[in-house]
Amino acid sequence: MIFCIIITTLSFLLDSYISMYIPISVTNNNILVPMFTIISLIIIYPYSNNNIKGYLTICLIFGLLYDITFTNTLGLNIALFFSIGYLISSLDSVLSNNLLSLIIKMMLIIIFYDVITYLILLLLNYIDYSVLTLVIKIGKSILLNTIYLTSIYLITNLLSNKLNIKKSI
Repeated sequence: MIFCIIITTLSFLLDSYISMYIPISVTNNNILVPMFTIISLIIIYPYSNNNIKGYLTICLIFGLLYDITFTNTLGLNIALFFSIGYLISSLDSVLSNNLLSLIIKMMLIIIFYDVITYLILLLLNYIDYSVLTLVIKIGKSILLNTIYLTSIYLITNLLSNKLNIKKSI
C-alpha cells in the first residue's frame, strides 16, 4: 500500500503544480484539464492486491485533500473519490489491466466524475453551465490525462518490476 500512497501523493502534488499554470476551471480556455489524482486511483488499484478497505481509505483521504486544496465544496470530492474507488474496483473485474483497458477505464471515470459533479453543482444551483460546456470539458480532460496515464503506467510497471512489487492481474 505504501507504493499506492506514494504514486497518488506524487500525482496530487503534480496536480497542484500544474494547476498553477493551467487553472482547473470549467470555463477556462485551456485545451488541457489535468485530473492526475483521479487517474492515479486507476493506476494504483492493481497494486492494492485486493485490499479494498485500504484502497478505499486512500480514495477518501485524497478526496478530502482534493476538496481542501482545489474546491470549496467540502464533502463533494470525498464522496466522488469514494464512488470512483468502487467504480474502479468494479471495472477491474470486467476489464484487464493492460494499457488499452486502463484508457477505457480512464474515459469512463472522467465522464462519471464530470457528469456527477455537473449534476450536483447544478442541483445545488452552485454553478450553471451548459451541457455543451460539460462535453467540451470532458474532451479537454481526456487528452492530457491519456498522456499522463500512459506515462505513469509505464513508470509504475518499470518500478514494480524492479522493486518486485506484486500487482493483481
